[in-house]
Amino acid sequence: MEKPIGYYKSCIASALIMFLGKYLDEHDLGIVLGEAGTLRILADQIRVPDVAFLSWRHFRERVLPAEPVPAIAPDLAVDVISEGNTKREMARKLDDYFTAGVKMVWFIDAATQSAVVYERRGKGRVVSHDGSLSGGKVLPGFEVSLKQLFDKAGRRSRRKK
Repeated sequence: MEKPIGYYKSCIASALIMFLGKYLDEHDLGIVLGEAGTLRILADQIRVPDVAFLSWRHFRERVLPAEPVPAIAPDLAVDVISEGNTKREMARKLDDYFTAGVKMVWFIDAATQSAVVYERRGKGRVVSHDGSLSGGKVLPGFEVSLKQLFDKAGRRSRRKK
């Protein structure tokens, strides 16, 4: 079930896409998709990460598939946590991603301006608001601080009651 991520969550995803895009301009490793990048990651499972990186190894001669929902699992899947996301839902997403062959997952929490990085199933590393996301083996040399990311996304006013 797809849930809208809201405009602020979209700002965060867009800022991350900008940072990844700059990195990929210098390191021609693949493509980055946004929140409309629907992928069939398993035969019976479609996922729509808020941001996804797919290396060129997925594309023969670097030609993108014609179908609107290609059967590809990204190398990196990023989900910006929404208020409506449950722990059970996120655990299922994580399981689906790693079952499909995703190499790295970032769950970014807008409320705490932190993230959890997974390089394997069930083993997450918390990145606090003063830490950085790094690309590891998936995106060697890529790094963005969460402060940079949230500064680029813009400040958000407090929610009205």
